[in-house]
Formats: sequence, C-alpha cells, structure tokens
Amino acid sequence: MKILLTIPFFYPHKGGAQKYAEELYAHVKKLHPDVHINVLTYNTDNVLAFEIYRGLNVYRLPCYQIIKGKFVLPKLLPLLKTLRKLNRQKYDYVNSHTAFFDTTWWAWFFARKNGAKSIFTGHAPGHPTHQIKAVEIVGKLVHIILGKWAVGHYDICTYANRKSKEFFEKHMGAKIGGKIISVSIDSALFNTTRPQKTFTNDITISYVGRIIETKGLLYFFDAILSLQQQVELDTWKRLKFVFAGEGPLVKQLTILASKHGLSEKFFFPGNLEYAQVADLLKQTDIFVSPSSHAEGLPTTIMEAGACGCVIVATNSGSISDVIVNKSTGLLVSMKDSDGITKALVWALDNRNEADTLAKNMSQLVLSRYTWEKTAQEFYDFLLTQLPQ
Repeated sequence: MKILLTIPFFYPHKGGAQKYAEELYAHVKKLHPDVHINVLTYNTDNVLAFEIYRGLNVYRLPCYQIIKGKFVLPKLLPLLKTLRKLNRQKYDYVNSHTAFFDTTWWAWFFARKNGAKSIFTGHAPGHPTHQIKAVEIVGKLVHIILGKWAVGHYDICTYANRKSKEFFEKHMGAKIGGKIISVSIDSALFNTTRPQKTFTNDITISYVGRIIETKGLLYFFDAILSLQQQVELDTWKRLKFVFAGEGPLVKQLTILASKHGLSEKFFFPGNLEYAQVADLLKQTDIFVSPSSHAEGLPTTIMEAGACGCVIVATNSGSISDVIVNKSTGLLVSMKDSDGITKALVWALDNRNEADTLAKNMSQLVLSRYTWEKTAQEFYDFLLTQLPQ
C-alpha cells in the first residue's frame, strides 16, 4: 500500500490536526512496515526540505505565511515541481486534512490524475474562528466556498470525531457514510503512572494548548478569581495554575495575574515537548479545557484522562463523546466562568467522587482510544477500499 499525505503543517510544527496525522500514520507504519507513506507539507519552521521521520518520507516546500502559524500558501513553482516528481509514484490513496487549506483544494485532483483514491479527513465541527472578526469572516467564506467545493470531490471521507462527521455531511457537501477514525493517545507516554503525592502537596490545575482567546482562557481566568472566594484558605494556598503553550494571550494573562496579586500562582512554561506534556499531566490533579468555540475532540483531553486527571471541560464540539457529566468528568456550558468555578469547587470538595470520575475516564481512554488500536482500524478500513 502506498499513501501520500498532503497537509500544510507538520512536524516540527505543533498543533491538533498535524499531530493527529503524524500519530496515525507513524503508527500505521510501525504496525505495517511494508506500507509506503510520503508526506507533502510546507516548510513553516525552516527545517530540512526532506527527511525520513518516524518512517515517513517528509517533503517540505517553501511557502508564504499569510497568518503565521495558522494559514500558509505554497510557492507555486516548487509545489508544481514536487507534485510532478511525486506523480511518478503510483499511490493507492492521497489523503488531505481540514477543508480550510489549499492542500484539500487540489489533493483530490492530484489523486484522480495519479489513479489513486482521494481521502478527506475532517477535524473541527464548524467553520474557522479567529479573535479578529474580519479575519474570521474571510476564513468562513474561504471554508464555505473553496472548502465545500473541494470536499464534495473526495472519494472517501474520514473524521477525527462524531461532531465533525455530522457537520461535514450536513453542511459541507461530504459524501454520506464517512468513517470515524478517532483522536487517540500514545499509551506508552500517557498513562496512570503518577508520582507519589501527599496531602501537603500543591494541587495543580492545568491547561495545555494554544494560548488564544477562542480557547476560553479569559473565562477560565475569571473562574479562578471566583474560586479564590469559594474555597478554604488552606486549599487556595495549595493551588497552582499551569498554562502550557504559546500564543498572544500569554502577555494578557500574565498582566492580569499580576494585577490581581496572583503572579506566584500562575506558570507559563511555553510549548512543551510531547514527553514534557505527559510529565505535566501526570502531576496535574485537575485538567481544564475551557474552549469557547466548536472544538473537535481535543487530544489533550484524552491525554489528561489517560493520565488520571479530573477533567473539567466545556460542552464544545465532540467533547461530549467522552466526557459524560459526573461519570467521566465535569461538563459545563461554553463561555460560563461560573460553571467552571462550580465544577472546580465540586472537584476540590469531593475528592473521592472526583477520583472515581478520573478512573472512569482513564479506563475509557486506555481501553478504546490508543493509537495502536486506531491505526490498525484505519489500516483495515483502507484494505476494504482497495480494488479486489
């Protein structure tokens, strides 16, 4: 089997869709070494133009960063030259991810010329969002016009979560009956092996992801301010809050923490390597996903769950696929800082019940959502799509 993955961002760039694609295909390659996988991406981080990474042949093309880290376009001549070179190989599948990017606009056409089947993979169950309204409007128009037109041309559609499947089949012209290949976790890194803690330890409440407004972090900050008034002083003294990631909101949150005399309680370690994220989550008591826009199913929720964290999450996108309120975590409405506060208070006041939620979530993730299982499911699905 020979596959070409086209995706604008890829390792070493960090982000949800590209990490999903990396883990899925790296695990397919690990389980089935005879599968040949090429990755065509854009050189957003100015690294090697070609390398073999985790068994994948990665071709990186020069590009224009229209919105740094969010939207890029390729330099046309290098793209055409590389596509001509790659077309000499005969693929079984050409796979693109997310309808917002140019790779999805043309990958179906390349697949058709190559004699391969085209696969579109959807992630977010909604149109693009941005903190600047004008940018969001332009992004939505691009998604509706170019994205919808392109998605309708694909032979096969797969999705990272249930809500994404519903959105693309209802609103974006995708063929009915697409396959869910769920977001999963690396169980070798993310598991319930946790450092020994005592009652006098800090209580760590963490967030991992992009530090941007649409992730609901200002609502989370407001919830923390209210939390200070609603827990006992001894509990408040033990609390610390970790915001791991990078983004334009880091400076604002730092200023807000200083303004309220909370600087010693807030930690901003920046972007962490994958293993460092695992270390943080294994030391985290409560993990908060406060997103205020339509998420897919964030990998960080799955990873935190596997590590035994109590999960507090907004009911965004497909998060309810795995977070059932008071069963596998605590689910609150989007843009509801009071709801986040109440969930945190409950988790802190009811540690035994909260630990039960954490154990339920960990068992769910580790039994059903590991990359080994998901990659094998994807491979088996691809086999069924090949000509007999």
